[in-house]
Amino acid sequence: MVRSVHLEHRRVLPVLTVLVLLGSALSLVLALTRPNPQPPQDLPGAATGSAYVPPELEGPGGPGVLAIAEAIPTVLGYDHRRLDEGLREATALMTKPFARRFRGAFNSSARPLALRQLRVVDAEVRGIGQVRVIDATTVLALAYVNQLLVSSRTQPSPEEPTVLSRYRILVRATVVGTEWRVTNISPV
Repeated sequence: MVRSVHLEHRRVLPVLTVLVLLGSALSLVLALTRPNPQPPQDLPGAATGSAYVPPELEGPGGPGVLAIAEAIPTVLGYDHRRLDEGLREATALMTKPFARRFRGAFNSSARPLALRQLRVVDAEVRGIGQVRVIDATTVLALAYVNQLLVSSRTQPSPEEPTVLSRYRILVRATVVGTEWRVTNISPV
C-alpha cells in the first residue's frame, strides 16, 4: 500500500511538470501575439488631442455635470506666462468660499512651480459621470482627468505633451444665480 502511494507520486510529478510547461508556453504565445493595446480610435477621447465631449445628460444634475466638465480644463490647467489671468478665469467658475481656498492652494503650490520651471500645463477630461444629485441645485460628479505638461524649462517644445498625472476627482457644483459653480474638488 505504501509502495503504491509512492509510485502514484512519482507518476504525478512528471504530469504536473508537463502541464506547467504547457501553460507557460501558452502564456508566452498569447503575450507575443497579443493585438495592439492602444484603444480603438473611435473610442471617445482615445485620439490624441481630442477633447472629451460628455453625452447629453437629461434630468436633474445633467447641466451641472456638463458645467463641471467644461470648468475642469480652466481650473486645473495653468500657463506660467499668464498665471494671474488664468487664476481669475478659474476662480470665476467657483463659488466665493471655494475660490478663496483654491487661490490660497494655487499660490502656495502651483504658482511657485510654474514660475520656477516655466510650466504650461493643460488638463483634459477623459471621462465624467454623475455620482448623485444632492438637491435641485447641487450635483456631485466623478471625473477622470489627465494633467499634461505642454512645455517647461526642461522640456521647451515636445512633439506631444507629457502626461504628468492621471487621476480621479470628485467635483461638487451648485447653482449660484443662474450659473453652475464649482464648490469643491477632492482627489479620490
